[in-house]
Amino acid sequence: MLCSNSKKHLLFRRQTGVNYTSFDNGIWTSGNRLQDKVHWLWLAQEPPVYTNWDTLFHEPNNATGDEECIQVINNGTSTNWNDIACKRLFYPLCEKQICCSGCNCGCSKI
Repeated sequence: MLCSNSKKHLLFRRQTGVNYTSFDNGIWTSGNRLQDKVHWLWLAQEPPVYTNWDTLFHEPNNATGDEECIQVINNGTSTNWNDIACKRLFYPLCEKQICCSGCNCGCSKI
């Protein structure tokens, strides 16, 4: 996987934050419901505490019957989540925790 090769992780969003609008075809997050086909979880097996489903298209809608992964997509008016088949090809959005060494400045994600 592209993210793990660069010592990063596929995006998982625990809370509200930046919406990503600099893409055309959508990007992958680590969100999925592969485990039981019902409950959405991040790669860390944590449920989302914040959701941003595209209400314009009634997401998550499992339109093709196999939409078990979360994609971030810009629908033309806003950036939202879409459930989509995990076999589709999109760019991943990776995140990496960075820490300052030798100080108490805490950690952040980029």
